[in-house]
Amino acid sequence: MAVLNYELRPLLARWHPLLDTWEAQRPVDRSRMDHEDGWEYAGQLRGELERSRGWLVQYADLLAAAAGVPPLAAYPDPAG
Repeated sequence: MAVLNYELRPLLARWHPLLDTWEAQRPVDRSRMDHEDGWEYAGQLRGELERSRGWLVQYADLLAAAAGVPPLAAYPDPAG
């Protein structure tokens, strides 16, 4: 509950409406990635996502240790 209430919920509550509004303004001839990269807050959001990712990895590692299983980084990356 702490992860949800103190990390994910505030992050999503702040950024999702702002990004959703920006994405709704995308011209049809512009790619989603180009449009998102042009958002004035893109760097700030990405920084906050990276900070949250780091915190979540630490939390996952703590849970892994408590469960007696390898940490998340020990598993192969499913994306790559």
